[in-house]
Amino acid sequence: MQYLAIALFLAGCWEVANSDLNQLIFRNLSIVNDMAFLMIMLLPIPFMIYVDRIQHKRYHKMYLTLEIICIADYIACTALHNMHIVDYTNTIGFMAIICVTSIFFLVATIIMDIIRHYVKQYRYVAIGMLCVSASAVLQFISYFQTTNIFYGATLAFGLVVLFIFAVGETLDTVGRTYREKQEAIMAGEAKTKFLANVSHEIRTPINTVIGLNTMILRECENTAIRDYAMDIQNASQSLLVLVNDILDLSKIEFGKMELVEAEYDFGGMIRDVINMLTPKARAKKLAFTLSVDEGIPSVLFGDDIRLRQILVNLLNNAVKYTENGSVSLVVKGKVIGEDVQLSFHVKDTGIGIQKEDLQKLCEEFIRINDYRVRNVEGTGLGLSITSQLLELMNSKLQVNSVYGKGSDFYFVIKQHIVNSEALGNLEKRIRIRTEKEGYQASFVAPTVKILLVDDNSMNRKVFLSLLKQTKVQITEAVGGYDCLEKIKTQKYDLIFLDHMMPDVDGVETLHRIKEMTNHPNTHTPVVALTANVNAKSKEYYQAEGFQAFLPKPINPDNLEKMIVSMLPDEMMEQGLHEVVISDDTKELLPAIQGIRWDMALELLQNHNVLVATVADFTLQGRKDKQRLNDYYDSLFAAEDMDEEEAIRLYRIQVHSMKTSAAMIGAIALSELAKYLESAAKG
Repeated sequence: MQYLAIALFLAGCWEVANSDLNQLIFRNLSIVNDMAFLMIMLLPIPFMIYVDRIQHKRYHKMYLTLEIICIADYIACTALHNMHIVDYTNTIGFMAIICVTSIFFLVATIIMDIIRHYVKQYRYVAIGMLCVSASAVLQFISYFQTTNIFYGATLAFGLVVLFIFAVGETLDTVGRTYREKQEAIMAGEAKTKFLANVSHEIRTPINTVIGLNTMILRECENTAIRDYAMDIQNASQSLLVLVNDILDLSKIEFGKMELVEAEYDFGGMIRDVINMLTPKARAKKLAFTLSVDEGIPSVLFGDDIRLRQILVNLLNNAVKYTENGSVSLVVKGKVIGEDVQLSFHVKDTGIGIQKEDLQKLCEEFIRINDYRVRNVEGTGLGLSITSQLLELMNSKLQVNSVYGKGSDFYFVIKQHIVNSEALGNLEKRIRIRTEKEGYQASFVAPTVKILLVDDNSMNRKVFLSLLKQTKVQITEAVGGYDCLEKIKTQKYDLIFLDHMMPDVDGVETLHRIKEMTNHPNTHTPVVALTANVNAKSKEYYQAEGFQAFLPKPINPDNLEKMIVSMLPDEMMEQGLHEVVISDDTKELLPAIQGIRWDMALELLQNHNVLVATVADFTLQGRKDKQRLNDYYDSLFAAEDMDEEEAIRLYRIQVHSMKTSAAMIGAIALSELAKYLESAAKG
């Protein structure tokens, strides 16, 4: 658009120079005449540049040639005029030929775009350019056939028309851009909603798998079964990482990713990272080494969750792409005033990266085209998310790599110092476990009373199992109404409230709790349990009145930490009770048509848990069946229930049954529930 403005400015100057106003503005008429000729020689150039741009340079070479000719004509005519060899007036014919040639070429390209259906991209400007071209040609014809004087009225009319149509084109572009922006926003919201639904669908079964598998690792002595359970744990965590990566990518794309800074124990954060990656390195028989500067302050202020995610991504990649040798994490620190500058190096002796592939590392869903990584799992999201998280921390991911010998990924960040006490020899204090150890609860609180509200009996079973060793008193509520009844008579120290329930959902239940009076749980903190985790989850649940939210699948450590953080210290006792591991006593499972015990055992990995789960499913199944019949019947009885509400409750119910049926090996029933849920969604 700036080139059109230049063209209109030049045309305006030419018009003034050829009008009766020239004597008022310029005292020297020879300068006015020279300026008029200069303007007419330069005038085609900005017009051609402008049209070339809006035509996306389809005819760029020809435009460039004409622009060079115009400039050459300008230089030659000006030089001849200044040397008093040939006056501008005597070269007007050459000027006219070049201008008319430029005009005809402009018109020709527009006609070609009309034929090729490209003119829709700039239809208003095309009309304006045709008008100004016609007016310019008429202006030249008038000059040579009549008085040899440029009055400029015809050209001025064409320029006004062009200006009007150019403004129209601009308004149309702005409107189109606004519509595209709105469509992009709607698409983004749809994407976020879709990802939230996917998160809920995937996290619900993962919650059960990880929870019950954790109990197998805690309570089973059988080495073979524990090995199977560890494989399940690793596979489940990999799936969970994938879900989290996709959600993080969505947050970053829509600018919803934010750093949540808080005080954290730096040594504890490093210890968690090492403990997560050591089993994977040990499984591949890789040496895993750690070197941490002893002078790093022990307590820092920053987003340790995102820092942990970055280190896990880098170390996970290092282990993934290293078949022999070692993987190491080197951390150095330099205290600068009240901050510490931390440099992290993740080194490996893996396959290395070719120079031409380095620029592809942080691209989304892109994997290096190397035959050696064909069988390596992954989506190509880890480094992309890592790079963007570091940008939020005002840092940058860098890499040194030698193809075939290994890589060194490194970055530098600043963290504020909370406690300047030196970290000391962290390597000695971190024990890299070579043998699996029994689980030990982080606290024991026999006086703590917790109300768990969840319509899914399987979810309740997992929750109770995870907290069994803490000795807390847990009361179960099967839904929102049951919760509202229980809080009237019993004081609870903490309430865990599931979001998606059939009778009344968790949000509405919380609102009713706050509206109720004269009950002992007015100030009891409420935590949302949800599998719908997206970029806005934290803000949403806080706005609705929850003190916190706990994502599904429930992480045992996070569950215990949340309970400790939300209850008074005097209610907690240090966890000193080891789990007593019991033997599995297998019983013969009867053959039942439609039930795949083998698939159920593959999922649960524990005979006793399976038997208990089947018993729970059987008892719950009668109630679920009755509910489904009631919801279905209400679809045809408008006086009993609103049709939309009945469909919603029906969908929630079959959603719950889908997961429960799959857990006991009732695959056909689970698939039927899945089909019904899909149908209820429309």
